[in-house]
Amino acid sequence: MARAVKQLGDDRALPLVQRLQSLEPTEAGAILGMLLWRQGQPEASAKALGVAFRRLRLDPWPLEDVISNALNTAVFVAHANPRLAPRLLEAIQQPAAADYAYEMRGRMACLIGKMVQPAAALPALVSFEPYVPWSESFLKLRRQVYHATGHPLAAQADRDWEEFARMAAEQPAEQSTDRPAN
Repeated sequence: MARAVKQLGDDRALPLVQRLQSLEPTEAGAILGMLLWRQGQPEASAKALGVAFRRLRLDPWPLEDVISNALNTAVFVAHANPRLAPRLLEAIQQPAAADYAYEMRGRMACLIGKMVQPAAALPALVSFEPYVPWSESFLKLRRQVYHATGHPLAAQADRDWEEFARMAAEQPAEQSTDRPAN
């Protein structure tokens, strides 16, 4: 119920989030962060999201869609208010318990890290090597960051990007060019 009301940015979600806090504090913090973002409170949102992401270091049990939405919200918050990006990056770049949301967390750390400065995205990018997510957005980001930082894998990023582009050009338009992560 709190998730549904949160989507509207409705204050009626607050008592529901508070009730959820005693049962699932990580989810409650994530939902609170998303609610605060919807209400136009980026500072408070970043704080709540940061707490939720730090809790992931100890709690591998929250609902995946809640954390996925919270990670996406963190990117929106960082984009809207770049001075909050370092705080959000610090919260998501540390490993989570049982590698919870490994790929999603890593992708968002790359995006937010690039907002801070290209070098801040390197730890998350390098953590995917050598089996990087094979998607247009990730390969493009990887290539940009490796070139901007003079990383030794810049040439490999170019080759992977070229292979991806060649494969995408050969596929019929209705097929996806993203393949599942390993």
